[in-house]
Amino acid sequence: MDRIEFTEALKKSIAEKTAWLNSTELPKMLESYRLLHTCVHNLYDMLVKRALITPDPYKLEKKISTIQAPADSPYIESERALVIGSRFSDYETMLDFICTYFKFSVENIDLPKIKKLTELNNAFQWTNMSMNNTKTNTRGLAVLLNEARQNLPAISLSLLNDSLSKSSQCITEITRILKDLTDFKREEYKFKIRLDIIQNPKFPYDSIHTPAEEISEIKKMFSALQEKIPFYSELINQISEEDFSEEKDALQLKTLELLKVRETKVEKTKESVNTKGAILDTIHILSTLSPTYSLIAEKLSENCKILEGTKNTLMNRIKRFLRKAFNM
Repeated sequence: MDRIEFTEALKKSIAEKTAWLNSTELPKMLESYRLLHTCVHNLYDMLVKRALITPDPYKLEKKISTIQAPADSPYIESERALVIGSRFSDYETMLDFICTYFKFSVENIDLPKIKKLTELNNAFQWTNMSMNNTKTNTRGLAVLLNEARQNLPAISLSLLNDSLSKSSQCITEITRILKDLTDFKREEYKFKIRLDIIQNPKFPYDSIHTPAEEISEIKKMFSALQEKIPFYSELINQISEEDFSEEKDALQLKTLELLKVRETKVEKTKESVNTKGAILDTIHILSTLSPTYSLIAEKLSENCKILEGTKNTLMNRIKRFLRKAFNM
């Protein structure tokens, strides 16, 4: 298809894909991050209670303004509890920041942010939580979790294993959506170049006959863009190939195919009650409410003491004495 026809097809596909990502996929990714944060929070608390990691004393004082993965550099084995405790705490705090403050929309998530999210996701490899893992943080956490399993009550062991399983599932889902979002953002970038540069009246499209000529002209006008964006040579080359290469028709179809919205059909199956899963989910929820319960218990205890104090006046004590003395 010619340039104008292809651009119009891209415009329609990108609009549809943007709406689908914002309404369907990105809300799914947010829910996966929330569940992942709950699982990580539970694991962190379990390791702290069993004195296997050292809590970060500055956890509440740290201010977060951008997504950043914890360090993965080597450490002395004797300092595992301190180092992994600090890094795992930073990881949990970062997940909390993402779930609370990060905006899950196509407009907000660009390629640099996708890169930062991917780096954070790889800080601890939940799909391969093994003591033989080559990643420092994952290997260290796996060792601590293995120690935590020793003499652990059955319900706590089940909670630990369930948290690991759900973390793996969440990361798999998040990675899938980020991959689709990355492909989309690349095509969106190319479309922006077409709108702002190639469709510009000053762009000499009719006098261009080769991919190299188009790339050269794009470079000349790129600095004139009102919105400052990075120059991705790979994506610029793809634009020129789609416009002037011998395989341009196949490349154009491939791009439009990549932008297609693929709704997954859910087959209706007979629902079965999973009692174990319901109990574990309840434990997950209750475990995050412990500070609230402690506060309520403390308040009830204070109120109880106040009420008991009002009943135990001098006159009431004299009355109780007289009743007991005269068997009244």
